[in-house]
Amino acid sequence: MKFTVDMLETEARMAELIPTETLKYVGFEDGMIFCDIGAGSGIFSFPAAEISSNTVYALELNDDLIGFMDKKKSELGLDHMQIKKVNSENLPVNDDSCDVVMMTAVLHGIKRKVDLIKEIKRVLRSQGKLVIVEFHKKDQVAGPPLEYRMSPLEVKDIIEKCDFELEKERVLGENNYLLSFKVKS
Repeated sequence: MKFTVDMLETEARMAELIPTETLKYVGFEDGMIFCDIGAGSGIFSFPAAEISSNTVYALELNDDLIGFMDKKKSELGLDHMQIKKVNSENLPVNDDSCDVVMMTAVLHGIKRKVDLIKEIKRVLRSQGKLVIVEFHKKDQVAGPPLEYRMSPLEVKDIIEKCDFELEKERVLGENNYLLSFKVKS
């Protein structure tokens, strides 16, 4: 499916995800480095770049969405935001460099989930957080078909097997939930 900005930034979706409030909820603050995997139109990347003056990575595979984010980044003068094309589980980010790595409605579509989680662990700092937002596993209009959705329990099972532990859990409206993990110490 080809995603457009209009699809990703509906009023209802923005009201449900409440990007700035959600970022603050997971502890993201000024000075931190943020990595948004599958950034889409930058729903979380742009608020992160407004919260923190440090580097914000917006990783995306869709050229149209990359073009949209590049234009918006220029208009807003966000020089500390790096928009990068990705098309594999290999992230173009240095080891131990990110305070928060986020995936919004991405994990359910990844074939090699464990490989991606291991790669995320590589780029996270020791006190870093992995934040996952996914669609509830129920039949609804928004989001992927039911057979692709993951329950919070399914997500926890995969992430915890990669040496993460759940830190926070929150329902984000009718369509989504959030799970925040930290690396096990």
